[in-house]
Formats: sequence, structure tokens, C-alpha cells
Amino acid sequence: MAKITQRRISREEVAEHCDYASCWIVLHNDVLDVTEFLEKHPGSMELLLEYAGSDATQVFEDCGHSMQARMLADKYKIGTLPDEQQPDQPGSQFVAYAKKLVQLISA
Repeated sequence: MAKITQRRISREEVAEHCDYASCWIVLHNDVLDVTEFLEKHPGSMELLLEYAGSDATQVFEDCGHSMQARMLADKYKIGTLPDEQQPDQPGSQFVAYAKKLVQLISA
């Protein structure tokens, strides 16, 4: 199977897409173009626009999104941050989700 190369998108480029006309966010080092999803977001378009052009990982995790929401996010992925701009270690997306599951099970 051929390896698919992901487009590398800098945080500076993401920051340029920060409004209703073009809304990009970072989620676990992935860059998502959520422009077409703005009016469909159950938590309100305004919430997405508040994080437009920036990293929305923490608020995404704090809201406790479902597995379905996590899978839907993949639909809007257009690239990843360059390695040098990724604050998380490899596998951190899985680790963050696993921690959330442990919290839910422990509650």
C-alpha cells in the first residue's frame, strides 16, 4: 500500500483562516477546514469561530466529544502541523482519548 503524504500546514497559515469565509482549526496537530461545518456544529457556529485560526484541542477535549464527533473531524482534515510546531509527542491523540475514557470509566 502506498504511503500518503500529508500536507504540512504551519500555524501561521492556519491563523490566516480565522473567519466565516475560511475557518481552519488545529485539533491534535491535525489541521481541519471546518468552514462547511460551521452552520452544522451542534455547539454553535460562534464556538467554532472563537477558535478559528488557532488550536482547539483543549476545548474539544474539555467538551467530551463522542467517538462519532472524532470520526467526523477526520472528514475535515486538510493536513498536519510541521513536526517542529507540534507540541505533543507521537501518539498523543490516542493518549488523550484513552485518558478521557479512563476518566469516564472511573466516574
